[in-house]
Amino acid sequence: MPRLPGDLSGAMHCASKGMAELEVRKLLSHRDEYCEVYVHEVG
Repeated sequence: MPRLPGDLSGAMHCASKGMAELEVRKLLSHRDEYCEVYVHEVG
């Protein structure tokens, strides 16, 4: 897996620990022109 930029890496860590949820709106694999991901704090 490629290294993620610092902010995104921290967001992914929080999501994997149940402290945040990721909302994916756009994905390159779905033929969108860019990726769009929102991070929502849980609790």
